[in-house]
Amino acid sequence: MSSTPTDIVIASDTAVIPHDDSMSPAMRMVMTAVANNAPIETVERLIALQERMEANEARKAFVAAMAEFKAALPRIEKNKKVGFESRNKDNSIQYWHATLDNVCSIVDPLLSQVGLSYRWVTEQVDGGKICVTCVVRHALGHSEENSLQAGADNSGTKNAIQAVGSTVSYLERYTLLAALGLATSDQDDDGHNSSAGMKINDIQLQELQEALAEVNADVGAFCGLMGVSCLADILNKDLPGAYRAIDKKRSKMKAENHDDP
Repeated sequence: MSSTPTDIVIASDTAVIPHDDSMSPAMRMVMTAVANNAPIETVERLIALQERMEANEARKAFVAAMAEFKAALPRIEKNKKVGFESRNKDNSIQYWHATLDNVCSIVDPLLSQVGLSYRWVTEQVDGGKICVTCVVRHALGHSEENSLQAGADNSGTKNAIQAVGSTVSYLERYTLLAALGLATSDQDDDGHNSSAGMKINDIQLQELQEALAEVNADVGAFCGLMGVSCLADILNKDLPGAYRAIDKKRSKMKAENHDDP
């Protein structure tokens, strides 16, 4: 009895599909169906099956690549000191953070080694806020994304374009870190990774500064109220209390203005 050739996987009365190691089982089924004039509905179902199988393989490859990337990633250190001047110029706000170029210089080679890449999509949404989305993609096609939005950074002496550019840079950095599931050394509280123990980030700091400016608050007195030496030291868990204090001052200002003759 002669054996069946290895390049034939269907009955002898149907067309022969040559063996190809690069061809997936689902694609081989599609090619076989087409070669044998199968109904279009059958071919469409097989194509849909092939797409689902390829998507699943791409997703698994993405997860494996992310795990390999994180295993090789060194600690990302904060490398730049940032300073803000308070409204009454009596208090300054200073802190360190990891710049976007520093983060990219560390993660780019490692991502490339495991077949991962990223890009950003920037748009202006309702209300004039800037929305930045970081898309991380694997070579096989699977991608995942993370989006953040914020207003233009009008702190300091920035012009309108610089204010937008500053916010875009902030959002690119944080969306990249979030999309990769990473934290820099300036994002945790002395190595504690709980969200409650983390200090506010740059964007939260910017928004808090804007809220304080709206009510003409004394930054030094506000820091004393919060029990910190500067705004950048406020913890995430204390942020709601900070805004309650600001809202209380705002309500008081409205009441005083209403009482003026």
